[in-house]
Amino acid sequence: MKITRLELDHLSGLQEGYSGKLLGAAQVKKFGKHSLGMTLGATCCKLVLVEDPEATAKMMARAKKRQRPIRETKSIADDQTNEPQVRVRRLTV
Repeated sequence: MKITRLELDHLSGLQEGYSGKLLGAAQVKKFGKHSLGMTLGATCCKLVLVEDPEATAKMMARAKKRQRPIRETKSIADDQTNEPQVRVRRLTV
């Protein structure tokens, strides 16, 4: 992008010098959800999560199988009453 880390700080809204701590050789700071989001926004980038089928197959081969069956849950579509479920909480003064 050909911008300085100081300019990245300004564009992202992070404190001055923070990008240097994140991106510098020493990596004094690590990305967290706040700094990662702000930095991605300033660089006009997105992260995409993609499953690795080979790695998933290896992990599933090592993983213990579930002992209990997965419990069935009642979905909203299964509810035939068509009545909204409302919780009322009364406050006393």
